[in-house]
Amino acid sequence: MADLQRSIPSMVDGLKPGQRKILFCSFKQNFTKEAKVAQFSGYVLGHSAYHHGEQNLAGTIIGMAQVFVGSNNINLLQPNGHGNRHQGGKDHVSAWYVYTCLSPITRFLFPKDDDCLLDYLNEDGQSIEPIWYMPTIPMVLVNSSEEAFEGGFDPKETMTVKICDIRILLFAVAAAFIYIQMRLFRTQSGYADRLTAAMESESHCTSEMRLLIDQMSTPQERIVSLGD
Repeated sequence: MADLQRSIPSMVDGLKPGQRKILFCSFKQNFTKEAKVAQFSGYVLGHSAYHHGEQNLAGTIIGMAQVFVGSNNINLLQPNGHGNRHQGGKDHVSAWYVYTCLSPITRFLFPKDDDCLLDYLNEDGQSIEPIWYMPTIPMVLVNSSEEAFEGGFDPKETMTVKICDIRILLFAVAAAFIYIQMRLFRTQSGYADRLTAAMESESHCTSEMRLLIDQMSTPQERIVSLGD
């Protein structure tokens, strides 16, 4: 069960727990200046309670930075000597000779203003990564998670297919929004018709009351004039 939790990305932010720890430490350190992967992995170990070995962590960092076809459609970290597609990125050099930092687009996908709204985990009194991030686009569709089930990315799975998936999702959301707006419009139209009918009824009643008052006032005026 624990292995599945580490292997399958979240549907919310498209990140595995290890990737989320790396992203958390990148934001915490403001990791905008290039540094060695080995040095950065040491920082992650010390600030995110990562328990699965520095070598695995370095491999995850390198994987988040790879940009060749079949790896990431949007790389959250910058690549520098991180391997190529011929060996699935496994031909990268040692973590001591590979450099990386945050990609400029990462903070647009995970806005800084949202950090204070997230629910952060706590381990042994240490505040670590959030339960999940809330990206501005569905990252689980952008960087596919199928390697957890099929053993690797299909290089033919290009960004075009991902964009189509996003468009389908946006179309479904737009259709639901239009349906809700139509229902609200019908409800408001019904209320408006009822209000108009009520106002007309009130106006009619007022006219009838005025006519009745006038009819009652006329005999009284005659009686008063006869009395005089």
